[in-house]
Amino acid sequence: EYLAHHNTKPKPFIWTRSARDILQKVIRANQRLSSKQNGTLHYLLHTTGELCLSPVGLSAMNRLSPANMASLIMGMWFFASATGNFAAGLIAAATGAEGADGADPREVVMGVYSTVGWTAIVVGVVMLVIAPLIGRLMHLETLRDDQVGLAGQGELAGPDAAGTGLRSETRS
Repeated sequence: EYLAHHNTKPKPFIWTRSARDILQKVIRANQRLSSKQNGTLHYLLHTTGELCLSPVGLSAMNRLSPANMASLIMGMWFFASATGNFAAGLIAAATGAEGADGADPREVVMGVYSTVGWTAIVVGVVMLVIAPLIGRLMHLETLRDDQVGLAGQGELAGPDAAGTGLRSETRS
C-alpha cells in the first residue's frame, strides 16, 4: 500500500544544499565528535571498505589466474595484504618517534605523510601508464562462464538424492 501510494506520484531527489554547505556540516560534525568517536568511525569505515574490496579482488585474482596457479595467486593476494599492513606499521612507527631527536613533532609527521603521499602519486601514475599493457596481458576476451548454476552443483548429490526431485517425493 505504501509503495503503491508513493509510486503514483514519485518525487525525485533534489539537492537543496550546495557541496560547500554539505562539507561545512561534515566539518562541524567532525569537530563535535571526540577523538575516540572519530577514531571508531574511521576504523569502521576502513574495515567496511576492506571487507568489500577483499572478496572482489580475490575473486578477480582467482578468475584471471591459470587453473594450475590459482592457489599460488590467492596466496600472493594475501601476501600483498600482509605487506600493506606491514607498511602501515612502518609508517606508524615513523610517526610515533616524533620529537625523539628534538625536532618539531608536526614537522616529523608532515614529513612522513608527505613522503607517503608523493610515493602514492608516483605509483598511481606508473599504474595508469602500464594499465593498458596489463589489460592486454589479462586476455579478458577469453573469459566466459562455462558453468551455469552454482559451482560444484553437479557434485553435491546424485540425480535421485533426497531433496532434488521434490515432485516425486512423498511423506511416509
